[in-house]
Amino acid sequence: MTAGAGVIAVASSPLDPIDAHIAERLLSVALGSGGDFADLYFEYRSGADFAMEEGRVRTVGRGVTVGLGVRVLRGDATGYAYTEELSDERMVDAARINPETIMPPYYRIDGLARVAPLFRGKPILTAEQIEDVVAFLATLRE
Repeated sequence: MTAGAGVIAVASSPLDPIDAHIAERLLSVALGSGGDFADLYFEYRSGADFAMEEGRVRTVGRGVTVGLGVRVLRGDATGYAYTEELSDERMVDAARINPETIMPPYYRIDGLARVAPLFRGKPILTAEQIEDVVAFLATLRE
């Protein structure tokens, strides 16, 4: 948008109020759940698409994505939460990862709590299955 001669006005973003103080507080909350490491992913994306058919515009779409993702690592296990609302209350809720929901790594079988009897002593994926998934994901880049 142009606002006067030679001055361009920049549209504001829902992320503008996020500063280092807010980020540090959210990281403190996330680590307070027993994590060894935490990171925050703030997201704001705006996009539009147009579909043409036989030289005519048939559809027009617009979308906005906004939110916060919080990842917490404890040892080699991971917890994650996401919110689409950037109010203080919702961001703190997302940062407050429930330690009971932190997912163990795929290969670990000891030291886990509340595992169904059918799965005790078994990894989520075998080494061969992990290799198969990695090989499949590599094909997606081609």
